[in-house]
Amino acid sequence: MEGFIKETGKQIKLSGIQKAAILLGELGPDASAGVIENLHLTPRETKKIVRAMKKLGKYKINNPVQVQRELMVLTETANYGIRKGIYKRSTRKDDFITQNKNDISNMISSNPDAIANLLRSWLGD
Repeated sequence: MEGFIKETGKQIKLSGIQKAAILLGELGPDASAGVIENLHLTPRETKKIVRAMKKLGKYKINNPVQVQRELMVLTETANYGIRKGIYKRSTRKDDFITQNKNDISNMISSNPDAIANLLRSWLGD
């Protein structure tokens, strides 16, 4: 995990590939497969994402850095969906992370091309 996240003060900096790896890891294999299919990645790009996902390691909810990076990526994804008019925040009172993961999974299943576009923009970082 060391060297995966660059910290400057309290702000975590993530590369585009790291954001993509976090989002795909959060969504699970089924939702991720649909997004990856819409990305039309080269074998090299696919390897980069897989490597980044492996570097993430096992998620630990009690690790504040992991929770912060997850929240950053879920928030950025939700905001993208809101700007594109394809995501509407739920009014449920669930846990914020669980709620966003479920809502984003629904957004992806209904519009995988849009999320693929977001990931493409991250991969261009």
